[in-house]
Amino acid sequence: MPRNVALNIRAKVGLLAADPYAPNQNGRKLMGRSAFRLRVGDWRVLYRIEAGQLVVVVLTVKSRGSAYQ
Repeated sequence: MPRNVALNIRAKVGLLAADPYAPNQNGRKLMGRSAFRLRVGDWRVLYRIEAGQLVVVVLTVKSRGSAYQ
């Protein structure tokens, strides 16, 4: 993963951690799963929200083609 992409993902995850339900986060619930996805260019961050503790858990960061397999 290129450094500039990693820094961009880190910044987006930081915003996500501040307010995981903000409408401008570009996060969407994955069908059939208790997880969400955040789109960052050609990369996808799969995460889940533990609402009882207000914790965002990043499950994986993969390229768009392999993120959903």
